[in-house]
Amino acid sequence: MLESGCRSPGRLNSCSDLSLERGMHIGLCLLVALLLLAGPVKAGDDLQKRIDFAAELQINEPGSNLNPVIDQLLSDIEQATPGQQVSIRLLAARNLGLQGRIVEGLEFIDQILAAEPEPGQRLTTYRLSANLAMNLGDYERAFADLMEAVALIPETGSPFEETNLYGLASYFHGLAGESFSAISYAQRSLESAQETDNPRLACLAYGRLTAAFEADDRLIEAEQSGRQGLSYCEQTDDPVTTGWIHALLASVLISLGELDQAEAMIAQATANHSDVYHQGQLNSQRLLARLMIERSQFEPALEKLDNLISAYEKLALWERLAEVHWLAARAAASLGQTRLAYDHTLKHIDARERFLSNERALRLAYLEVEFASKQREQELMLLREQARVESLRRETIEQQALFRKFAYGFGLFLLLILLLLLLHAVRRRRHFQHLSRRDGLSGLLNHTSFFEAVEQTMGKAQRDGQPLTLLMADMDHFKQINDRHGHLKGDAVLRQTAAGLANTFGKQSLIGRIGGEEFAVCLSGVTIRQAAELAEKLREDMGTTTSTIGRPVTMSFGIAEMAAGENLDQLRKRADDALYQAKRNGRDRVELAPARQGE
Repeated sequence: MLESGCRSPGRLNSCSDLSLERGMHIGLCLLVALLLLAGPVKAGDDLQKRIDFAAELQINEPGSNLNPVIDQLLSDIEQATPGQQVSIRLLAARNLGLQGRIVEGLEFIDQILAAEPEPGQRLTTYRLSANLAMNLGDYERAFADLMEAVALIPETGSPFEETNLYGLASYFHGLAGESFSAISYAQRSLESAQETDNPRLACLAYGRLTAAFEADDRLIEAEQSGRQGLSYCEQTDDPVTTGWIHALLASVLISLGELDQAEAMIAQATANHSDVYHQGQLNSQRLLARLMIERSQFEPALEKLDNLISAYEKLALWERLAEVHWLAARAAASLGQTRLAYDHTLKHIDARERFLSNERALRLAYLEVEFASKQREQELMLLREQARVESLRRETIEQQALFRKFAYGFGLFLLLILLLLLLHAVRRRRHFQHLSRRDGLSGLLNHTSFFEAVEQTMGKAQRDGQPLTLLMADMDHFKQINDRHGHLKGDAVLRQTAAGLANTFGKQSLIGRIGGEEFAVCLSGVTIRQAAELAEKLREDMGTTTSTIGRPVTMSFGIAEMAAGENLDQLRKRADDALYQAKRNGRDRVELAPARQGE
């Protein structure tokens, strides 16, 4: 393979020589292509060779400029067969997508579909269209085209297309948060790839499976899958995909604490993506910064992260931007730069909210397409039945009344089914609306939903003359848990704490996670003394319970009881003040807010 010699960290000069050799190779390929295109078009076979050459160049030389090659093919498109015309437009659409000109690429896709090509080319077209639409943010079209492509698989029977399509389906479902479906599609992609002798297909399939396993926190399986995929990638001349596998493995190895192995993988990913794949280079730099932080090399990590932040902002990659801001906040906090850490934390929250907004839109599009597909199936059933009834009506006038009754009865039956399906869809929509009000880590109410519910409960309690108590709780020294044991352990501690709150205060209370390690509980019909007893019981239980980090963790509590005429902001401030007093008094304690003046 062309760049196999530049993966060793000590071979920088050799890497430079090979990069030059690669550039000469790309230039030579383009020169040959232009010489081929400059000559007269002799016959269909000659045009097909030029199409195949451009397709091979597009895969094996991703850094080359194919515009002159594809422009010449487009100028000769009238001399091509219908199948060749589809191939040329697919090349043009894919090339525009690689250049970021996605809308123009989709215009070529629409031209292809309007010509109604044969099933194999139609499947390829829908697959590329789904990919382009996803990158454009048109999630509804992306999922709709993906489903169209999947429906064509039985008509094509091509392991090559099945591998690529199932891999794309795995990627899409992973973005939509459907981890089980993402892993399932990735495994089907791998099964299809293993029916061929194509190492690049196996490399891609293993890469998708590795990404799906990592997203589902199945890190051991992710490492095994990544290493198997790497053995196939190294048999190809595809530096982009090989570098992608190296980067996936590096991320998994960092999570597993195998830092030296991760560093070697990052170096190989960087070498493979050098001067070829810009986002791949950024990904390698992000992994390197993450590795530096794990090794407590905070200052060089901050410098690298500053460069990544500006790059990800330009690309509007919100998930990556949120991650690098969080890494920068960790590094700054470790250096004692509190203000900088605070600024990065705020920017992390903003970027993550943008990412989650995109994720919600993507998931909604997925559900809408799924429901639309079911509706279309029902509509097709209804049309077929109406046609059958019409045919029977023509056979005999004497049976017309009978068949009309049958059609009406069947129509009512279908209407009932559609109503049931609609009811099911409404319930699912409500379910996902319910999920949007919950904190994804702990399962408790999130900040906004919790205080909205508290405000409503306060109004009812004031009207009914019932007591109401607000409890604010904050985990002690939680940052040290994250720094010492890692965020995965920290997340496990948060989930364990949330379960303890739910067990202690019961289902009749409102419980929310309102910040990183901060929780809140609203108890209607409960006095401050009763709430204090419950909080004290929870505090004592936590002190005698071994957490997921191997030792007990503690919490500080501040409690305030609603006074007559008091609003939410006033009640919350008194509970917060009591919490801060608990922190000042040594933590791991319960403090009660004094009664409001003027009661």
